[in-house]
Amino acid sequence: MKFQGRFWQWFKNGLTIMLALSFVFAFTGRFYTPSDTLPKNTRLPQFKLHKLQEKPATMTAKDLQGRGVMLHFWASWCNACKRGMPSIEALHKRFSGEHFQVLGVTGEENPQAALSYLKKRGYRFPNIWDQGGKLGSRFKVRSIPFTVFMGPDGKLVGDMTGIVSESEGAERIEAMLSKAPSSAPASYDNDESPEVRVE
Repeated sequence: MKFQGRFWQWFKNGLTIMLALSFVFAFTGRFYTPSDTLPKNTRLPQFKLHKLQEKPATMTAKDLQGRGVMLHFWASWCNACKRGMPSIEALHKRFSGEHFQVLGVTGEENPQAALSYLKKRGYRFPNIWDQGGKLGSRFKVRSIPFTVFMGPDGKLVGDMTGIVSESEGAERIEAMLSKAPSSAPASYDNDESPEVRVE
């Protein structure tokens, strides 16, 4: 009888923990997933990728030279991504400009699905199509949403897995911009890995 009593107590405790974790995931999009998992020597790779919304039709790493960047990896089929989109748009409106850029990155097979979603919801932050997931691979993206913060010098500042709230994103961006020199030369990843290029 004592064993049965302990068993049911363990069962109830385990069920309570699972329900709590499910509640956290439902509202944050992540189970306490650790942030800042990428190697500190990560650099912004050279790339040339199609833009979804604007002209000119392509964007390169040099277009971001001298600006801090928030790369937000997402997809239109990802429910957690959709829940976090209002925060990404708010961060774009609040910070994007001469010294900083919020940039969405989608690797969907059909980029029109992502573009239709952006238009339907009225999101205006710029997005690029990572055809084949090459850019995502360079940043070791294993789940989405996934966000990478790169400094004006092209060096990694940090990363976050899951939904990024406006307050979390703003804290990261403000800390980055407060430390960044006014005119930092970009440091691109020029190793022997293939250049991320989608024409």
